[in-house]
Amino acid sequence: MEVFNCLHNMIEKENLPRNEEKLHFFLKFINLGINAWFIVNNESTDEPKLSKSTLKENVPLLMICLVEDILHNEMGSPYRDNAISNLISCTGKDAIVRTLTKHYILTLLAKRNVERIKIILPLIPDAISTLDEVFMHVMVSHLLQFTSEWKQIDFCKAVFNLFLNKYCKDEVVLRHVLRLLWTTHVYIDVDLVNETLESIT
Repeated sequence: MEVFNCLHNMIEKENLPRNEEKLHFFLKFINLGINAWFIVNNESTDEPKLSKSTLKENVPLLMICLVEDILHNEMGSPYRDNAISNLISCTGKDAIVRTLTKHYILTLLAKRNVERIKIILPLIPDAISTLDEVFMHVMVSHLLQFTSEWKQIDFCKAVFNLFLNKYCKDEVVLRHVLRLLWTTHVYIDVDLVNETLESIT
């Protein structure tokens, strides 16, 4: 997503979101996509406005998380829980940040940032009520590339027990969980596999 390239450039230049016109442009497009059905159904010609809190409070929280990722990768700095917790708490009220957070999770999976994944996934169920088909497909596709990571019990619990299992009443999620288990069960502790199967049946 081009927004993340923009955010990384802003971090390098030490710019703030409220002063970055290119970021505003991308966020307006995301906002239009989120509100597309509402605009069509109401035959509205008004562009939905960006919330001030999105630019001044919530997107900066995402930038803090990105900075923490950079420091962790380059210097081994430990993660702090407050920045990511505050970001996730915003997703319930801010649809734009919810969209960006989902993409951020997919980015972490693509980069195999296991430490951050173990922190962020257990926080999601309390803030985001449903997971869409596209997100689940891309997420599971990334997880299917993992091998040795599944031997870490705390990683398995973060993915299954504390995250995916919370959504398994949804047929879309259930289908992808079974797809994931079918391939990865050979790496996962047998008790954890059985526990997951029991929770979804």
